[in-house]
Amino acid sequence: MAVSGICIALLGLYVHAVLSIWRADRLQDRYDQQSLEISARVEPWNAQTYWLLGLYFLNGAQDSSRAVKSLNCAVELDPYDARYWLDLTEAYEVAGAEADSEKALARALQAEPTSPLI
Repeated sequence: MAVSGICIALLGLYVHAVLSIWRADRLQDRYDQQSLEISARVEPWNAQTYWLLGLYFLNGAQDSSRAVKSLNCAVELDPYDARYWLDLTEAYEVAGAEADSEKALARALQAEPTSPLI
């Protein structure tokens, strides 16, 4: 009886985790500030969520300081994705931080040195 109770509890935790991740991914698809911020709270380890949030602030809300903050979170979580670094470079340019922009561009080149995009 105790074993079945433990199994049911573990199954409940598993289902909760799967549904949370599914919800966060669905929220990312909406591309609005509120949905992306909720997704970031549900999955704080997901660099893509912070990247999308940074793009929202950079292009949609045109708030370069919040874009820089979100994109910095993205590159901290995944420093090997050059797209994140390139968008951070753009955010720094818009914010007028040219020295930081150059550093971010150099990091993009380090992240994917053979990419034709970079």
